[in-house]
Amino acid sequence: MENNDFITIAYAEDHNSVRQGIVLLVEKSGKIKVEFEAENGKELISQIEQSGKLPDVCMIDISMPVMDGFTLVDEIKKRWKDLKILVLSAYDEEYLIIKMIRKGANGYIFKGCSAESIRQAITDIHETGYHYSTVANNKLFSMVQKKQIKFNDFTSRDLEFLKYCCSDLTYIDIAALMNTTQRSIAGYRSKLFSKFGINSRASLVMLAMQTGLLGLDGNAPIIQTK
Repeated sequence: MENNDFITIAYAEDHNSVRQGIVLLVEKSGKIKVEFEAENGKELISQIEQSGKLPDVCMIDISMPVMDGFTLVDEIKKRWKDLKILVLSAYDEEYLIIKMIRKGANGYIFKGCSAESIRQAITDIHETGYHYSTVANNKLFSMVQKKQIKFNDFTSRDLEFLKYCCSDLTYIDIAALMNTTQRSIAGYRSKLFSKFGINSRASLVMLAMQTGLLGLDGNAPIIQTK
């Protein structure tokens, strides 16, 4: 951060009234400054390139014309792989959260959350590199922050199951590839849910990301099947 007084933001949102309102809310604390505002991903990329300087965090919507949020994350990571990204979306579907985690987004929150929640997410991403309160409860989030999740917390079958959870496969598909029953797959899932106090597949993907099973480039691993 060039200016120690501010966390600088680049924000892409196609609805002007929403964007202007969010800008006012996040800047109210006096610690965050929105330096770039764009109506779509292509415009945001152009603004950053023309400025010659990078923001600390990009805050982006998913549904935008010209270039949507998914394509924008790909383009950001291709140009500036270390640039941090917060997805601020009205969509709460789990598969969208998983897709954004896989693409390398550093956080995902909903537009209906409080102004303080948005500011906290920006601050967390700037300071720690991630914010996933939408998929991580306090126990899991604390373990991630303290780097307490290790490979030896899992059996080989747990790790195989986690790898497949990072793909687009259904649980039925995973059972077939692991040469086991759907009941056994439900057992692996329940065991991990109970151990880490979680209750969603998106949380499992976060586990995989923090243990290194999900690649640093945000992509799901290539899985060798027998």
